[in-house]
Amino acid sequence: MTTTSANAIELNAYIAAENAAFEAKCIAEGATFWCVSALTADDLAEYYGVYTVDQYEAWCTEQERQQAAKDQRRWS
Repeated sequence: MTTTSANAIELNAYIAAENAAFEAKCIAEGATFWCVSALTADDLAEYYGVYTVDQYEAWCTEQERQQAAKDQRRWS
């Protein structure tokens, strides 16, 4: 199912812009390998209950916080 609501369109555009900016940074810095998000607004809505750019930013912040805590426990 593909969502075509204004929020979904805005969220997909936001993710695409983030990916493009990161890819450009990687190329500029001479990286030979990088990964970008493959998530879509449909994925975020279905699996994480994320529907807007604001919710996405909050979700990303929480994911980064959880990863940092996990890394801290691993290396402590």
